[in-house]
Amino acid sequence: MKVTMVDSKFAHYFRLFKEHAILKFESMVWKQKTSKNEAICNELKGELDNLLDLTLIPTLTNEATYHHYLVTY
Repeated sequence: MKVTMVDSKFAHYFRLFKEHAILKFESMVWKQKTSKNEAICNELKGELDNLLDLTLIPTLTNEATYHHYLVTY
């Protein structure tokens, strides 16, 4: 009787340990994937910021001057 009780407890804890290990592994994979996506996103944001810094974008305050410049020259 005691042997079956120990075996069933061992089986129960082994199943819990296995489920815990699988969940831990899945969370590590998810974190790696998320950090890779975040790194790609940050790189693209940096490239976009660089492009926006280099690009002349007329604002509402100087739009008339910009239009006059295009028409005149």
